[in-house]
Amino acid sequence: RVRLQRWPPQGPVRPLPDGLEPVFAPEQHERRLRLRSLGLGPPDHPCQHQTNPALEVFVNFIMITASMSTLDSTFTSWAKLVSLEFGGWLKLASDNRSIMGPLRPQDVQNIGEKHLTLARAAIVVLMLVGVSFLGTEKDAMAATSSAGTMVMGIGAPIWMMTAWRVKSETRKGWVQAPLAFAAPVIVGFIFGYLYYNDGKDGKGVTYDDLIVGEKDGKPFSYSRFLGTNIIGHAVCIGVFFVFFAFHQLFPKVWFWRLQEVEMDKDADVVIGVGLKSATQEQGKGGGKDTVGEKKEICV
Repeated sequence: RVRLQRWPPQGPVRPLPDGLEPVFAPEQHERRLRLRSLGLGPPDHPCQHQTNPALEVFVNFIMITASMSTLDSTFTSWAKLVSLEFGGWLKLASDNRSIMGPLRPQDVQNIGEKHLTLARAAIVVLMLVGVSFLGTEKDAMAATSSAGTMVMGIGAPIWMMTAWRVKSETRKGWVQAPLAFAAPVIVGFIFGYLYYNDGKDGKGVTYDDLIVGEKDGKPFSYSRFLGTNIIGHAVCIGVFFVFFAFHQLFPKVWFWRLQEVEMDKDADVVIGVGLKSATQEQGKGGGKDTVGEKKEICV
């Protein structure tokens, strides 16, 4: 029989009962740390290393490849957002369109070296900013838990987009609902920030009111995390439907009249702001489209 003994001890060292031995003696502490740094030595928990080593390597391989896929998607989407969708408004070199607006990946004739440089710089910035959080939070698991909790608000809007009723010839569609998308994201970020900030202080609303799961009056180790996510997701979903209903019932109560959502019938529609020179060229051409076969519509 063994008993896990914390070292260095916090407070006075209590003698162990008869028949129990510490996992390691104080003089073995330095050697234990060296072994752990090399991936050797006894496990920290009795449940570790109870499976086949080949299976552990296979699971690690799956986790590493999944992480690489996640990072690749993150960097790619961020680079596209910065270099094409935002960079399209900058009219960089090689952008010969008659409008200013977001670029699409298939607009290769209007994408040049400046756009590629902007995309690569955006990836470097995201890489540095993404790991800077570990400068204040040394525990990587705590950092990822907090970051994952902060984005809980995007769930309801994204899922509802798959079931959004669009306008057709036989029925009306649901109108745009900007607050139904923005408000849940803000609320989810607040829940995530409270979870992270309370964890640093060891007290707060997530300790007082968001605990789910306990035994003998004591919460489990993940009770606060579980409660924050369950209650936070429920609140975010409720906020989404409240503002969704608000926009559907009062479409005129906004900065502009909200329109019904409809399917794009023209695949070549480009969103952007027309340039003055292009307008003059079209006027000289007798109203003909001078851009080419692709029709560009200014919205």
